[in-house]
Amino acid sequence: MLLCLLSSASAQEVSAPVGNHRALLGLGAAYLPDYAGAENSRTVPALFAEYQNEEGFFASTTRGLGKLTRHTNWTSSIALSYRAGRSENPALLYLTHTEALHGMDNIAGTITANLGLSTHLTDRVTLSSMAAIALNQHENGNSLQLGISAAIWRSMSDQIELKTTVHYGDASYNQRYFGVSTYQSLRSGLPVTTGSAGWNRSLSSIAWTHVIDQNWSVRTLAGIQHMLNDAADSPLSKMSDNLLLISTVNYSF
Repeated sequence: MLLCLLSSASAQEVSAPVGNHRALLGLGAAYLPDYAGAENSRTVPALFAEYQNEEGFFASTTRGLGKLTRHTNWTSSIALSYRAGRSENPALLYLTHTEALHGMDNIAGTITANLGLSTHLTDRVTLSSMAAIALNQHENGNSLQLGISAAIWRSMSDQIELKTTVHYGDASYNQRYFGVSTYQSLRSGLPVTTGSAGWNRSLSSIAWTHVIDQNWSVRTLAGIQHMLNDAADSPLSKMSDNLLLISTVNYSF
């Protein structure tokens, strides 16, 4: 879940110039909750990489491997991607042990088919959607996210963007990530909780991108993730709001 948050918050689209290709590498740090709704947060490395050519084929750490098609007033994409799992005992990933998920079992990673649509309402405002359909580990469920972003400031070297995204999970998704089964209740001591289909969280963020030259840039994002509905009432959700901070130095070529 932590890696999913990182991907969702830091995703950037690389546009390739006609007759050429474009690649971007980013390295930095992120301050994120252990999982959505966790009480504890920690600093972890942030790595971003993406390649896209003029035909729209892309390979990305956030978008997966796929194809983006530009239409007259909108774009569509299809990609094969990977939704990171969640470990009951994530000491190796986080360097320090956390007991928050004790007894909740490991959630295996999921290969997903991602179907995306976006359209520009104006030259500064964009609507987007992304459905992630599980191709294996079907008990992990399917998800949908809807977003709106607005570039509120642009100059030759800087852009400031506001974005809000809401996340929907089917019953399997919400049960897997926010529910507690009878078996998990016996192991963890948490009350049995049944997850139903619905919106589970929102993410509101502000991002500043500073272009140093034609190759180098810095992107910094601050956001608040807010738990919704059954996910907010889950015994796993110790906090209704989580702070996210991500900053990367990026090299494009």
